[in-house]
Amino acid sequence: MKIKATHISKIKCVMFKVDNTLVTPVLLAFLFFIIGSSMQAQFVHPGISHKTSDLDRIKYMVAAQVDPWYTSYQDMVLDSKSDFNYAVQGDLSFTELGRDNKVNYNAWNSDIRAAYYNAIRWYVEGDARHAEKAIEIFNSWVNLEAVTSNGTTALSGGIAHIMIEAAEIIKHTYNGWSSADRKKFEDMLVFPGYSNTAVPAEVSRTYGTFYWQAFQGDPIRHGNQGLSGWRTVMAMGIFLDNEIMYDRALRYIKGLPHRTDDLPYPAGPNTSNAITASNQYSDTYSITQGDTEEDYGYNEVMTHYIWENGQCQESSRDQQHTAFGIGLLTSMAEMAWNQGEDLYGFENDRLLLGLEYNMRYNVSALESYPDQTSPWEPTVASGEFIERMDRTGRWFSKAISPEGRGEFSGIRTVFEMPVAHYYGRGLKTENEVKWTTRARDKSIAISGYEQAGWTNDALGWGALTARRPIWCYGDPISGFEANGLPVYAMNVIDATPIEAENFDYDPIADGEGRTYHDLSADNSGGEYRTMDHVDIEAMPNGGYNVTSIESGEWLSYTVSVPETAVYGITIQYAALQAGGTIKISVAGEDKTTDVAVPFGAPYSTGGSDWKSYVVSDDIILNKGVQNLRLTFSGTSQAFKLDHFSLAQTGIVKEDQTIQFFTLPNKVIGHADFAPEAQASSGLDLSYTSSNTDVATLVDGKIHIVGAGTTIITASQNGNASFNAAPNVSQELTVVNAIADTVTLSVDADAYVNEGKSNDNYGTATSMVTKVAGRYIYLKFDLSTVPGPIVSAKLRMYQRTSFKDLRSVYDVADDSWTETGITWNNKPAYNHERAVITTNPSTWSEWDVSSYVAQEFNTDKVISFAVKDPVLSGIGVDFYSKEFDFGSVAPELVIECSSVPLSVSEVNASIETYPNPVQNDLHISLVSSSLDSDELRVGVYALTGQKIIEMKPTSQRVKLNLSELNSGIYVLKISDKSKHITKKIVKL
Repeated sequence: MKIKATHISKIKCVMFKVDNTLVTPVLLAFLFFIIGSSMQAQFVHPGISHKTSDLDRIKYMVAAQVDPWYTSYQDMVLDSKSDFNYAVQGDLSFTELGRDNKVNYNAWNSDIRAAYYNAIRWYVEGDARHAEKAIEIFNSWVNLEAVTSNGTTALSGGIAHIMIEAAEIIKHTYNGWSSADRKKFEDMLVFPGYSNTAVPAEVSRTYGTFYWQAFQGDPIRHGNQGLSGWRTVMAMGIFLDNEIMYDRALRYIKGLPHRTDDLPYPAGPNTSNAITASNQYSDTYSITQGDTEEDYGYNEVMTHYIWENGQCQESSRDQQHTAFGIGLLTSMAEMAWNQGEDLYGFENDRLLLGLEYNMRYNVSALESYPDQTSPWEPTVASGEFIERMDRTGRWFSKAISPEGRGEFSGIRTVFEMPVAHYYGRGLKTENEVKWTTRARDKSIAISGYEQAGWTNDALGWGALTARRPIWCYGDPISGFEANGLPVYAMNVIDATPIEAENFDYDPIADGEGRTYHDLSADNSGGEYRTMDHVDIEAMPNGGYNVTSIESGEWLSYTVSVPETAVYGITIQYAALQAGGTIKISVAGEDKTTDVAVPFGAPYSTGGSDWKSYVVSDDIILNKGVQNLRLTFSGTSQAFKLDHFSLAQTGIVKEDQTIQFFTLPNKVIGHADFAPEAQASSGLDLSYTSSNTDVATLVDGKIHIVGAGTTIITASQNGNASFNAAPNVSQELTVVNAIADTVTLSVDADAYVNEGKSNDNYGTATSMVTKVAGRYIYLKFDLSTVPGPIVSAKLRMYQRTSFKDLRSVYDVADDSWTETGITWNNKPAYNHERAVITTNPSTWSEWDVSSYVAQEFNTDKVISFAVKDPVLSGIGVDFYSKEFDFGSVAPELVIECSSVPLSVSEVNASIETYPNPVQNDLHISLVSSSLDSDELRVGVYALTGQKIIEMKPTSQRVKLNLSELNSGIYVLKISDKSKHITKKIVKL
């Protein structure tokens, strides 16, 4: 019998006695498999969805403020359930949890998220109050005796998954959870008690907790329901160190029979009877359950859920449940991977086949691609859809169902994890994972980075927890436990040596070409990591070194760089001859050339003469987690490598920018006011005024002096960490009096709903704002405003009776329509322009003067987004213009000053084309009356940064904008007396 090396991760690698004879780990392994022992496994911990190295990656990326990890983490922190002051919903009086009858169900769903978020925050921030909050939640549910259902027992048992994920993190990273309390929690999961020989007599669908509701999957329903249960059984097996339980889930998903020391799986097959329902997509049958074949294997088996063409068992049902089922299998594949089993690659990457098939169908309905210009429609006639009866005998698939097509964003948060595995771990090319990647990217474009998703269906937050930096195909380790399991730990750059033999680890021992490249067929040194091909030998005084280094070989390490700076790298080596070289690459970029490793005094003179050598002392590294690769060239077997270290040798200043929005006109006598510019560094700004007869600066505020125009310039000169920022200027006009007050009714209003992502709510009489998935869009026409903006207030009448924060954001794209906007096609919102606490059952007002002035100066159309900035969970609804004939429709109340007609006339005489523009923007000044000697043309970001500025030499100007990112910009054309602005769209 042959045992794969990776199986050692499930065997205790210590000495045992059998009949008074010492047994080695290898012999023990043979005994284990031969006699079918029920010995408990040794699992990697934490090791459900997150290993220690994964948690480290989160921690260090957040600390370095690198996206998407940082922004995703901030989004999570905004959820009040992540707070250590969260009010626990569970209670020791609770003995029942009902998914169908909703008994304590809302409390459970709130607490599982709170426990998970606090567990993550504990690890990232190190604040024990978060760990204690998670423990408080665990302890509040320990008296559960019944997880009840109306028949969907596996689906109900499956809702423990997120709570177990949180418990796994706390159990293995925090020492404050007492063994007594932890035992109560563990016992609760399998109440009235675990057995692998008999089901407790009292267990029913109304008695017994999670394990006993989930342990048989579901032999009569769609695959997602049983898969939900199997996911929890697998997670529970890892958490409880119960190999039989873990294998129960793993073997079922792979279609294998039950272990001989465990309870059998459901028997079958069922008998299909009469058709009870039928539509164009599927037929539904009544069934009689069968029991003639043990361990029959129903819809949850991977190859029964995902068919040989990639079609799913639920593809003819709807797309939401299909995505849920695939996400469940992905979650289980990640758990198995962390424990050394390649479920991702099972049956020739069957999981990936399902992901690509179903995401192609869904994503192509939302967007066109060069290789898929129209929505993909798999049919029986095309040979791309299979007509087949499912394994329960209840459903016969006839055609793919469009129900819920394209409605995955923000709800099915299941795409980051498979992309991070197949592509992020270097197992597949971009093209092989293109539809899954497109689904991820489209979901981000529509809904932002993954969040919680639908109730308790998925962990979510994959941009934070699953995303891997480029080239980080393996995981960092610091060594191995006595039992043979890897010790996952980040290599933090702090001058501490990194052992050469601790190159990144691959759990399935398939690192060749991904975490290392070695030309020998096996480990010729025969020591340490014998499952890999890298040649490693023992050192006389303990430890190991890499030996027999051949030209062309390389080793990869995942490292965390604490700050962007200059670093030096030093190796500890022993040279056998001259001619060997080493090259350092980081994140795929060469940081050195091939550097010769010296041989001969005063350097190393032989294979046992270990010396230090500085390879380079001027490598610039960016902060954050990244891949570091050592590549060996030149003469083969020229030197051995013990370890290397990096230490900071200098500083690198970071660039910074200034955000400075349009200044509305001010009236003489206006109180001193802050310019409200911000530096990306967070450093304080200084300001100057070009015309002190109009305005001066007093204690950082603008002080009005007299009527006229001045240029306010914001500056930040930098410090030891930041370079000086490019100055940003805004024009300020001061007038003698307000000329007019105008009230504009909204031209278009609607809200979007992530839960119904293809639905339009433009005719609704009230508009909903709640958490991140429902918010409002408004559009106003400013063309009737007679003059420049002095002030502007957005007013909306609240329908509901709750007070809560609501923010107004700018929306650069005004092309949306009231009757066409949906969650899936909504324009992006950008900068927060105002935030208030709303007024229940009356008007709420936001000061949006700067934003309205900006848009008045461009195309005179303005769009807003109004949403919950902190994800409080409190719904605040506002009336739309469709309510009561528009009596309380959203409105803009604008104060304006008079406008010089000459500016409008000049504006009309300037031609720009094309707009939108992809490459060259043409500007005709032939009919304008601008002073050519004083003429300037510039392109600015909406935040005020100057992108391009030039002095035209003729009245026909061509600006090359090909290097600009897609988006909205402001074109400014000015001479000494006039300033003309136009909005341009860069494709």
